[in-house]
Amino acid sequence: MERAQAHADERLRELEAASARVRREIAAYERWRKEADPSLRSAQARIEGVRTSIGDVPDRVREALSLLDRAVAGMDGDLRMLLELPGPPLAVPSAPKLGQPDIIELSEDAPVVIREKSSSARPAPEGTVARTG
Repeated sequence: MERAQAHADERLRELEAASARVRREIAAYERWRKEADPSLRSAQARIEGVRTSIGDVPDRVREALSLLDRAVAGMDGDLRMLLELPGPPLAVPSAPKLGQPDIIELSEDAPVVIREKSSSARPAPEGTVARTG
């Protein structure tokens, strides 16, 4: 019986110690919560603001696309008018001057070809093909 009482007393002390530890942990948590609460509320408010902004995105995209559609529709008449215009005039070569090429050949499928009468050959300008004949 004494042994049972001693065991019960020991168990009671362990439970009281555990209870004291739990009360200390609860008090520490309450202090932390009191300090953290303003930050948590601020974070929650920011999250709610972000959610609201995200909710507005479809409307903002729709508005932006509507503005783009109106801008493109406004250009439609101008583009149609440009398509109806004849092509730009072709450049007409001027008469050759002394010391310059005297024959200019234009070709649809090749770059401008320049030949000179004089025997002193100059390299063709970059992007052109020079032919001699």
